[in-house]
Amino acid sequence: MYRSSIDKEEINLLPLGHFKGIVTLVERKQDVASIISRLAEEPILGFDTETKPSFKKGKGNKVSLLQLSSARKAWLFRLNHTGLPVSLAMLLENPNIIKVGVAIHDDLKALNNLRKFSPGGFIELGEAPEKSALRELKEETGLTGQIHKLLGVDTNHSDRYGTVLIVGYLVKKYTGTLRADDDASDAGYFHAEKLPEIAFDSHMNFIRKYYSSSCL
Repeated sequence: MYRSSIDKEEINLLPLGHFKGIVTLVERKQDVASIISRLAEEPILGFDTETKPSFKKGKGNKVSLLQLSSARKAWLFRLNHTGLPVSLAMLLENPNIIKVGVAIHDDLKALNNLRKFSPGGFIELGEAPEKSALRELKEETGLTGQIHKLLGVDTNHSDRYGTVLIVGYLVKKYTGTLRADDDASDAGYFHAEKLPEIAFDSHMNFIRKYYSSSCL
C-alpha cells in the first residue's frame, strides 16, 4: 500500500535527486512535428506545465511551458514561441500514450485555452483507476458518486490510435446537478428504452452488462 501523503519533516530527510537524462528545449514551431514522432513511440510520458505567476488581482498569464519526458529524455516546449500545434494537441489526445502528472486538471484547462482538444491517457500521479473514473465523472458531468462495481474491461478500435482499452464502472449514490462540462457538449438522463445513439461499441457493451446483471 502507498501512503497518500508525507509531512515536510519527512520530505527534508529524503535524498536530493535530479533528472540524469537529456533535456531538449523546443523553441521553433517547425521543430515540433519531428519531436512528436519520437514522443509517439513512448508508452508513458511525464507531464507538467509552467505559467508565469501574476501578482495583480484578476489578471492571469497564459501557460508558457509544456514538459513531456520519458525515462531518458525530456522535452521543454516554449509554448509562448511555438503555440500549441495540431501535432502536439493530437499527442495530448492519444489515449494509448499514458501521460502522468500532478494536479493535471488545471494544466489541461490552461492548454485548452491555447487550442481546444480532448485530453486522452492522462493519469494523476498516485491515482487509482477508480478514483480517476470518479474524477472524470465530476469534470464531465458535475456529478459525484460512489463506485459500486467494475462492469468490465473492453477495447475500441480507433483509426487514429489503434486499439484503445476501456474500463467501465457502475456508479451509484451520485449527487450534484447534471451539466455538460469540460469537453462534454451535452448531458442528460434517458430511459433504458429510449437511449440516444451510443458512439462506441464498448460503451454499449457496458450498458448491456448492467441491464442483464443482477446489479439493478
